[in-house]
Amino acid sequence: ASAAGAGRYWASIMTLGLQAENSPELAGRILRVRYEDLCERPEPTMHGVCRFLGEDFEGEILNLERRRPSVAGMELETADRLRLPLNASAVGRWRRDLRPEDAEAIRHAYAPIFTSLGYAAA
Repeated sequence: ASAAGAGRYWASIMTLGLQAENSPELAGRILRVRYEDLCERPEPTMHGVCRFLGEDFEGEILNLERRRPSVAGMELETADRLRLPLNASAVGRWRRDLRPEDAEAIRHAYAPIFTSLGYAAA
């Protein structure tokens, strides 16, 4: 896939999420969880998720590598990653993996989405 195509795909998925967050029908039913927050502050982030869901926080929830999630129908790469502990290796990966000019073009083309998601636009 091209960087431009990946950027369009990412933007379309993020746009759907932002639209859902702003939908009156879904008010109070969506919680945004940033992967960076989950990696950098897993316990407080999951406390917030559990509180949003009305569930008690249990420390075991942070030990993803001990869980055996159902991965039927998932891409193999995604299924394999679900079996790994949280880590920040994917945070900012797009900046490392894309050519600088492609990363800049995506940042520029989708600056409003980056801003809406709480990321610096430039």
